[in-house]
Amino acid sequence: MLILRFGFPVKDVDWTKETKDWTETDCKNVGKSMAYFMRMVQTGEASVDAWRKHFPQLGNLFEVDGFNDFMVVIASNLLRDNKFGMIFRVGLGAALSTFDAATDIYVISTYYYQSKALVGQAHALLAMITLNMIFQILTVLAQYQKKSWGAKLKEVLISLLFLRPAVDAYRVSTNHEDNDSAIDSLSEMLVNKGVELATESIPGCVLQLYVWLSNPEEAGSFSLDLLGSAH
Repeated sequence: MLILRFGFPVKDVDWTKETKDWTETDCKNVGKSMAYFMRMVQTGEASVDAWRKHFPQLGNLFEVDGFNDFMVVIASNLLRDNKFGMIFRVGLGAALSTFDAATDIYVISTYYYQSKALVGQAHALLAMITLNMIFQILTVLAQYQKKSWGAKLKEVLISLLFLRPAVDAYRVSTNHEDNDSAIDSLSEMLVNKGVELATESIPGCVLQLYVWLSNPEEAGSFSLDLLGSAH
């Protein structure tokens, strides 16, 4: 468990075998699996919880007073030091953010130039993206109100370039601390995700589904594929 690794898919252990019957290979598989759970979550507590639920035989250990807290401390330290999970989350976040932005731009341009009947929907989708940007910028200004205007401008550019999810994931993964920030990195990420879901992702998904169902020929099947992959 203590060896830092990328964390490939978890190798299951027969759930009917009790821990006293585990072989050395079984024990290694259970320990190595922690790297996978740490790569898929943001906190040590969440990784320990996922690890415990995946291997029900570990339940007896978690009944011991203090064992859960002990494991959370270990997992949190591993999560802090293991750069593989951080690279995976940040890289995937950056790729998805860029792809999502590109698909939104494509869909808007398609609505504008492919059919006059979809101009209103293009305006609506563009307004959603703009509203998301406005709220994210306001969040940035509130979060970094104590910082210089140069630092604020950098954070605003991160939002405008659609890199906010990747940067938030990086800061949470590295336990980034900033005494001049209004809230911690995890809370900031949750606020930004909530803003994105409320102003763009959910209403944009509903709008594009409506357009495709009501005007399938004008919207095109490729737009539906983009809708499913982006949202």
